[in-house]
Amino acid sequence: MTDKHTRRPWRIVDEIGGDLYVRDDGGVIAFCAKPMRWEGQDDRYTSEMAECHANARLIAAAPDLLAALEKCVEHWRCVREGYSSISPEDIARAAISKAKGETT
Repeated sequence: MTDKHTRRPWRIVDEIGGDLYVRDDGGVIAFCAKPMRWEGQDDRYTSEMAECHANARLIAAAPDLLAALEKCVEHWRCVREGYSSISPEDIARAAISKAKGETT
């Protein structure tokens, strides 16, 4: 099965006019808009800008997180002992399916 998402690595292109872009060598993958800055709300702006950066980091890490989770599932499959009604493998597989946009 081939991945349907853009190949990694994904990286954050630092602020272009304050906005953040997550991209690979081929182009933009995601855009994180800079929040509006209102007079007297500097704390809110600072908090929202930090959240914007955190979101961009999470988006940029998504392919690596997915690959790591897939490796964990394979490891669990190889060494699994008896689990109760739902195994960590089942939970991880569901997360992988969700990340890939597959239906279960």
